[in-house]
Amino acid sequence: MKTSGPAWRWIRQRLSRGKVIRLLSDHWVALLPALFAFYGVGRACVALAEKLGLPVLIAKLPKETRDGVLIWGIWPLLIGSLLTILMELYVRQQHWARCRVSYTAHAQGTGWMTRWVSDGRVAGDPGQNRRIEAIRIELGNEIPAGIGVTYQAHVQGIGWQGWKSNGEVAGTEHQSKRMEAIQIRLTGASPQYSVVYQVCPQGIGWTTWAADGEIAGTTGESRKLEAIRILVAGPGSGTPQPGTEDPDTV
Repeated sequence: MKTSGPAWRWIRQRLSRGKVIRLLSDHWVALLPALFAFYGVGRACVALAEKLGLPVLIAKLPKETRDGVLIWGIWPLLIGSLLTILMELYVRQQHWARCRVSYTAHAQGTGWMTRWVSDGRVAGDPGQNRRIEAIRIELGNEIPAGIGVTYQAHVQGIGWQGWKSNGEVAGTEHQSKRMEAIQIRLTGASPQYSVVYQVCPQGIGWTTWAADGEIAGTTGESRKLEAIRILVAGPGSGTPQPGTEDPDTV
């Protein structure tokens, strides 16, 4: 079986970055309670029909047959969910293929964002007093192969955690610890490419753009990050220059 070509290359890229796994987990975590609810509600309806003596066909069936009908009624949900996953995977692939960098934030009270954002769009809730606790960053298909991204977070009570890369979690989850600063840099990139980023710390608002490993945010001031934006500059891009403040243009 041939395992080369654009299709297989695309599959390997998706699997290596863990996006398919996250996509499946997003849906199945939501689907499992629905399946149990479907079965439980079905059993309750049958029991109520028997108790009230209603002429419901399924209530007259033997218990084994009745359970089989309820179980087989789950299959349309499974098939529909699979089709939804495939359709969303296709849509997300179209999005991934067009972006330079994508990222998602784990925020206080909301957890991980339901969708990744890309190319300078805001991740987080600026001005809403909600701390960012963790972040994931990945490069998109508009960036040549061989270039990677690394990043490290400065976390409340921990300090600098150490460098993470290519979709790994930087920061903490479920520990109520704020991110206070971040550094981001590219690996294996030519001088043509640069990563620039901007954060919104508590009480300060949007900072100037930092670039290529510079610190964005504060340390030692107990200020939480509320939002972040990331761009990758390169041939054909109009990325803001580091040291400028431009929170309204993307």
